[in-house]
Amino acid sequence: MSWGYLVHLDLELPEAAWADVAASALPVTPWPVSNVSDYFVPRRWGGDTVGTLLARTWSSDHASSAHAVTRGQKSGRTTIGLMVHVDRANDLIYEVGTLPGVLATVARAGGSGSLVVVSDGSGDGPSWKWSMNGTAIKCSTLSAAQEQKLVAELLLRMGPAEPTRAPAEKPKPAGPFARRPVHFEVAYRASEKPQTLDIEISYARPPLVGMAAAQMRQIVTHITMGATGGAEFAPRHSSGRLLSGPIDPAKSGVDKKDFHWKLDVRGMSPFYVRHIVARMKLTSNEPATSMVIRGALPVDDSAAAVRTETIDAWMLDDTAWTKACPDPGFAIKDVDVAKGMKVRLTSARPPTDDMNRAFASLLMQWSDACAFMPKGTGPFGMNPPKPGKSKTGFSAASTGFELARKPPRDQLVNFLIHFHDTVCPLVSAELAFPG
Repeated sequence: MSWGYLVHLDLELPEAAWADVAASALPVTPWPVSNVSDYFVPRRWGGDTVGTLLARTWSSDHASSAHAVTRGQKSGRTTIGLMVHVDRANDLIYEVGTLPGVLATVARAGGSGSLVVVSDGSGDGPSWKWSMNGTAIKCSTLSAAQEQKLVAELLLRMGPAEPTRAPAEKPKPAGPFARRPVHFEVAYRASEKPQTLDIEISYARPPLVGMAAAQMRQIVTHITMGATGGAEFAPRHSSGRLLSGPIDPAKSGVDKKDFHWKLDVRGMSPFYVRHIVARMKLTSNEPATSMVIRGALPVDDSAAAVRTETIDAWMLDDTAWTKACPDPGFAIKDVDVAKGMKVRLTSARPPTDDMNRAFASLLMQWSDACAFMPKGTGPFGMNPPKPGKSKTGFSAASTGFELARKPPRDQLVNFLIHFHDTVCPLVSAELAFPG
């Protein structure tokens, strides 16, 4: 599930109290939702304070719009302001999750202020507003009318983070890719023969407990569903499994910042290395300081081989993702739509309940596999398509699709080939994406 949120923090407190507030340890205040992992997660980092949190630039690889915290003085009082537009794929959810606790700290210091975290309409999540009543903090859920009003006001006040340019005028990226590990090594040559793939990653500080394991578990899951196939290898000739390393979040260890996974892969597209780097270079807001990805086969000068400099270039190229297999085994019709996306599959036999469940799982895993792909028609990414019912096959649609068209489209084709081969044979697929 993808969604976008507008965040507005407005604080004012006695100037004499600011030093003590800034030096305070980050508090953790529970969020008013039953499953905070679906939204924002409050987090305490060792050594971090309210001051260091607010001193951050609040920029993000995936933030639609990022603005630095503003601080000033007014009549002997310190003022703090923050406005940022983020989505679920971004690396700021832990900072945002901690803001209610910051508000409570300011209230105890005799300050005033409010915090608004409002859905921008790209998802179906709730919106909240925190306000102060003396030293007490009150949280309320906003109505649909309040959401619409606040979204309009905040977007108007925030404006674009950078001037909007026509695609032809957009400068080419230069320099290292965002969040590039200080120590970064890649040596992999794709082959239909099985080989071990070692992935060693160290983070600056221990990520949130279980998050690195959970991210790698998703990679392994996507591999088993055809994600690593592509133009080089058909998904039916692509496979992978975990040999060692943590993928169970509950058993991955506390205060762990160094990880080593060993996979057995076959027919893994060289472009899939880019997927691994994009997902693992930042985990629960902790940047990887070292990342080594090494296959067992020696690299050569063929197109199947990738080195560190290859991934350096691909990470700055929005087209450098796994391509669609050219021989899916069923007919594919591409359709242009103005917004959203749709998929309609005609199957060789009537769908069963088990097949429908497998298709729903495919949609969820495919949308997760696209989480780090480039934005296209808008800033919000994608909501997972909702499956529909059909007597002749399968269908699904998402009204919230704003990614660039080709990378997710090609990834979906590869997922569907695996579905065709292992779950239900397909006759045809109609794929509708924004043109």
